[in-house]
Amino acid sequence: MLLSSPAERQPRPAMGAVPATTRPRHQNRLPDQRRQAPRADRPAYPHQNHWILVDSRLLLLAVGARLFDGQSSRTALDPTARGILLPRIREVLREGRPLADTAFHSGRAWNFRVLPVVGAATGTVIAAQAVYGTNLPDRPLVGSWEWRVPPPDSGENLRTYWGRDVFPLYGFDQPRGKDGPYPRGVWWEGPRFLDEVMVGSYRARMRELIATALRSPDVLHIEEFEVLHQRTGRNMPMRMIGRQVPDDAGPVRWLQGVTHPIRRLTPGRPRVQSLELITAAFANAGDPLGVIDPEYRQIWMTSNDFGHQLGIALPDDRSLVAMCHPDDMPILHQLITDGSATPASSPIGPRRVRMLGRDGSWRIIDLTASGVRLDGETHVLARFRPFT
Repeated sequence: MLLSSPAERQPRPAMGAVPATTRPRHQNRLPDQRRQAPRADRPAYPHQNHWILVDSRLLLLAVGARLFDGQSSRTALDPTARGILLPRIREVLREGRPLADTAFHSGRAWNFRVLPVVGAATGTVIAAQAVYGTNLPDRPLVGSWEWRVPPPDSGENLRTYWGRDVFPLYGFDQPRGKDGPYPRGVWWEGPRFLDEVMVGSYRARMRELIATALRSPDVLHIEEFEVLHQRTGRNMPMRMIGRQVPDDAGPVRWLQGVTHPIRRLTPGRPRVQSLELITAAFANAGDPLGVIDPEYRQIWMTSNDFGHQLGIALPDDRSLVAMCHPDDMPILHQLITDGSATPASSPIGPRRVRMLGRDGSWRIIDLTASGVRLDGETHVLARFRPFT
């Protein structure tokens, strides 16, 4: 489900400003001299010892295991969290440096920590984690991500950059360098990430979400999905929150946000259940199937054992230009063009092309293609059949 938070339209205090109601007045008084007894049905400090997650606009995303959809942190947090954490969160969002110390509020001392969540590619502070209390728990993993989206005619590919915490979230080894192909760097080719890390129908949903975010800059988007944890082999529920970078006038656009684990997927989220049909079709396909982005000429979703069934090598960027024999590229381009303009009920083909095999030889493949619509964008569903 795509959520756009009304809280984004609410006025915010100036950066670094501290509301008067949160200033630590009467610090020498004992708590029972300046505060009424708490109601019996709620604790006096409900957010103590719970890590808080906010985005770069101070919109609240989570308090402990409780999820928020971008509410105002000034409204939703308890007075002590507002007084101690909010001014320091503003500082961390502005300066990008962690803070940890002791502060006084409500007549007593509290420990606190505030940490930035930084984008791996641009170094932008995308979000912040913060906690106050007397016995601070370990920090939960929150990973940053940045999608670099070049123009389709640039010859460049979509690429997703990971912050350091995304790797353990998904069960991959930590990167051993700042750049370069995974696992030595911090990035994945976008189609490979969608095809290998995302689970089932969430591959299509994530591709839809990218397209939607690119059409609606500076709007907060929230989605839940599952990834295949590489160490345990289990599907892990995750939550992704992000937006397109506003006022980006260059040809390359950026999507930025965070991912964090959740206990379970929210029941009944729309569209995810219907996309299970895609998962079933791809899992039970007799012939290998692939979904092609007609603008970038890349395969971003494949059926089970796609490369093994065809005996072809899948490059990390899933580029058909790299997979297809140069002499057959005109045939392939025309098939993609015709397939984009053809409804799913009337496939084009078969057309015969040569693709690079795992052993370095050229393998003859028959392709049939038809157009499919995903959130207003046309993609091509293709059937790949080895010629025998």
